[in-house]
Amino acid sequence: TCSFDVTVVDAELPVVTCPANITVGNTTGLCSAVVSFSATATDNCSATISYSLASGSTFAVGTTTVTATATDTAGNTASCSFDVIVNDTEFPSFAGCPTDITISTTGSCDQTVSWTAPTASDNCAGVTLSSNHNPGDLFPVGTTIVTYTAIDGAGNTTICTFNVIVEDHENPVVTCPGDITLSANAAGCSAIATFSASATDNCSATLSYSHASGSSFSGTTLVTVTATDPSGNIGTCSFNVIVVNDLVASSSATDILC
Repeated sequence: TCSFDVTVVDAELPVVTCPANITVGNTTGLCSAVVSFSATATDNCSATISYSLASGSTFAVGTTTVTATATDTAGNTASCSFDVIVNDTEFPSFAGCPTDITISTTGSCDQTVSWTAPTASDNCAGVTLSSNHNPGDLFPVGTTIVTYTAIDGAGNTTICTFNVIVEDHENPVVTCPGDITLSANAAGCSAIATFSASATDNCSATLSYSHASGSSFSGTTLVTVTATDPSGNIGTCSFNVIVVNDLVASSSATDILC
């Protein structure tokens, strides 16, 4: 007798098929997501599949490559890979966004305004906060919109806005000349009067006159000067323009009003 062995060697590799790339959004409040998946394998004998990261694992925001490896009973292996992409779709949130601030001027046409700056948070770390104005900045009369912007690493953006309203309630101070007395001209009972008033204001003011400088006056005329600032605050003063007739027949006569 004699004997010999017949050894059948399995040299055939498994065929493993991975899923397509998987894209999901983050779990609310977290910078990650739990992702499940499954690959398949065929083999002339049989094969088992193992993963570099198991299905049902927690995946961080970003791209993670998963490798699936199929191993048959003879130790033959084949692998494939796919990406798990977790997108951060959650926007930053603000705490302590100020409400509108209203303040009045005190001797100037602008005002320093302060507030407590808001804070921003996000499901992922690295949110950046910026603003177009800061507490303690100088604000002009009127309404200025203050905007805080929070941007996370994925570019998700949230804004917080409020108004800073600076009101001017200060009246201009207008200074008139004293009463003006003029002699009537020879042709009649009138005279041309020129004059000028001045005004000061915490902002600025324009002057208007009830009678313009350079007008013709007769008798006694009350001239009122009004100073108006851009906020509509008003200051006034007045003076008299008095025209007298000193062309009388009697040399002893005193000046008389026209």
